[in-house]
This record gives sequence, C-alpha cells and structure tokens, in this order.
Amino acid sequence: MVARRKAKRTARRKRTFSVNLIETGAGLAFLDAANAGTAAQSLLKGDIQGGLKTLGDAFKTNKDAMIRIGAGSLAAKLVVSSLGGSKILGKIGPLALRA
Repeated sequence: MVARRKAKRTARRKRTFSVNLIETGAGLAFLDAANAGTAAQSLLKGDIQGGLKTLGDAFKTNKDAMIRIGAGSLAAKLVVSSLGGSKILGKIGPLALRA
C-alpha cells in the first residue's frame, strides 16, 4: 500500500477587530455634549423639528466643550504617534484595543 500525502493546509488569518480608543472616546464625548440621546428620542417619536432644535441648541451652548474635546483628542493622537512602537494597548479575545 502506498502512503497518501496529506493535503496542504493554508494558513488562516486571525479575525480581529481593532478599536481606536482615542477616536471612540472623542466620539462618545461629542455625542454627550450634543445631547444626542434626547434628540434621538425626539426623532424616534416623530418630532423631527424638536430633535433638530435640541441638537442645534446643544451645539450652540456647548461649543467650548466641543472645541476642548477636539483639541484634546488631537493632542492625544499626536502624543501617541510620536511615541513609536506598537500602538496596540491590549487584546481581549478577537478585539484589539489600539491608541
């Protein structure tokens, strides 16, 4: 009897999801400053004008906070990019947390 050759196995790439922590945090801070939760509830109830008014008023009253959030996230990205090395801060299963 002739020994059969084993089939070649191709390397499978690991499936990972990468989450940028600085951008995610800045996005959540912007949503909080824009009072997006209340606006979304108004929009879901069908009150489009009320939802847009809520967003507009929040942007007008919280513009200083939004400028601080943008400047802070930009500064954090510049600091992290200047450090060099791996930008991955940690991994939880298939989720990679990066800066």
